[in-house]
Formats: sequence, structure tokens, C-alpha cells
Amino acid sequence: SLGVRLSQQQYSMEGLGNRSVFLADVGGVATLFPELTFGLQIRNINRATLSRYTGEKVPSRVQAGCAYLPGKQFRLQAEAVYEISQRPVYTVGAEYVWAEKVSFRTGINSRSLQQFFGLGLAHRLLDIDYALSAHASLGLSHQVSLAYHLIKR
Repeated sequence: SLGVRLSQQQYSMEGLGNRSVFLADVGGVATLFPELTFGLQIRNINRATLSRYTGEKVPSRVQAGCAYLPGKQFRLQAEAVYEISQRPVYTVGAEYVWAEKVSFRTGINSRSLQQFFGLGLAHRLLDIDYALSAHASLGLSHQVSLAYHLIKR
């Protein structure tokens, strides 16, 4: 699968006003084997300029990742993200699905050694997901999402 995304991004700085730029992204996903999928995305391939005076550009980013599914219940994922003039960030995560209704998730990020934990519940038309991230400087962060499916699975 291949895709192109065009988007508009707006920046606002107090005292300096607003600036709006258009971004173009490309990406794709390939199934290399039934249990191995690879994806790549290049963000801001047009190198949009934020400031005409300084020449500052919106950062471009390359993301590559793969997912390994040795069975229906377990998924292992890895991702590398490179942003121009930044060190690459590596992320690894795993998910275990129990009884097709409960998902246990965990992961780690190389930039700040941030750790992630999650729990998902799927019941007929409703999905509930909870995530907890632990950061050395910022402490704990919680996230909750609800998804309602209009059609029964």
C-alpha cells in the first residue's frame, strides 16, 4: 500500500503572529511475509519554510517500522524515527491479546528511556484503552480512549 498526505499546519507565537504552511508526506506498508510487515513514512518532503527571513524550515522526518506477528495473540513492533539534525529515536513495543477481548501492552523509547504500559478491553461495540507512561523527569502520564463501533464485529 502506498499513500500521499497533504496537510496544513499552523504556528502561532505570541507577539509574532501566525504562520500557516502546507506539508506533503509519502508512505507505504508492505507485507514481506504473512507474519512480518514493514512500513515507511517520509514527513514534509517539500521542506516547507516557516520563516522567509531566517529560512527556518519545518522539520522533515523519516519513520520506519516493522511488526512481527508470530501468532494471533502476540505482536512485537519496532520503529526508528529520524528527524533532521536530531539523534534517531528507537521504540520497541509488544502486545499480548488474551481471549480476543483483553490486550496487555508494553514498550520503551530510547530517547528518554520512557516506559509505556497499557491495557485494552474490547466488548462487542465498545473498545476501552488505558495507557500509562513513566518518564524520569515528568513522572506518570495517563491516557484513556473510548471507541464505539457502529457495526458489530
